[in-house]
Amino acid sequence: GPLLLCSQSLLLNFSNVTVRSFEHISRPFFDRHYRSLAIHLSTPSQFSGPVRHFSTAKFRRPKMSTATASPIVLDRSQFNTEVSFLALKVKPSKCSHYLSAWKNFLFKRPKMKSIYNSADNEYRLVVLDEQYQDATLSFAPAALREEHLAEGHGVEPFVMKFGYEHLTVEEVLRKVLPADMAEIPSSFEQAGHIAHMNLRDEALPYKHIIGQVIVDKNPAIRTVVNKIGQIETEFRTFPLEVLAGDNDMVVTLKESNAMFTFNFAEVYWNSR
Repeated sequence: GPLLLCSQSLLLNFSNVTVRSFEHISRPFFDRHYRSLAIHLSTPSQFSGPVRHFSTAKFRRPKMSTATASPIVLDRSQFNTEVSFLALKVKPSKCSHYLSAWKNFLFKRPKMKSIYNSADNEYRLVVLDEQYQDATLSFAPAALREEHLAEGHGVEPFVMKFGYEHLTVEEVLRKVLPADMAEIPSSFEQAGHIAHMNLRDEALPYKHIIGQVIVDKNPAIRTVVNKIGQIETEFRTFPLEVLAGDNDMVVTLKESNAMFTFNFAEVYWNSR
């Protein structure tokens, strides 16, 4: 049954956790997230159902490291490059048809176009994927080749500029990390605006670059932290260090129709 039941407007203080609004919190959910948390309710009589109280006498604040020194600096300009493509030259009125008919052969990348204006602005250049470099279009079905030969206006080389902003986390890290690194460390657990990583020893020399890339490529992330020790406290907190972004550990997130605000460094949160 529910552990707590209250109105949407009531504010609860869970020691270092603030529950802003919710309909109910089930006992399994409470036990999963806050089994060892102290609950301080100023007016317990307002709630129906049992209320559990715990002692905070043994609570120990976890260690935090905010060291930011790093011998390696992320140079975003090193990712600037030019890539050569082939493009189908067509009339503007044919663009929609070409996007559909040639969809399996077109250049596709988030936040980038696949159609550009020609130099004289009279035609459109439908850019093919980088792997297709044969101007005879031998890779395409005969019907498409014949149609373009009859209705299109040839094939032209097209050079596109790429920069740091066009690359994914994995693509950036593959360029800056050693080629023999077994695994690209791009995954993380998210709690509010914080990305929590567990970096392997081989990635530690590059930890600040990794953190900065995570911040750059994830708009919802403002802080990246790494666990630097084992879980040693009764309340399952662990020492952290800030790798990149703001040194702000207070997060707000929603779970089971409840809004929670707490210090991520002082509260064990299981997002699964």
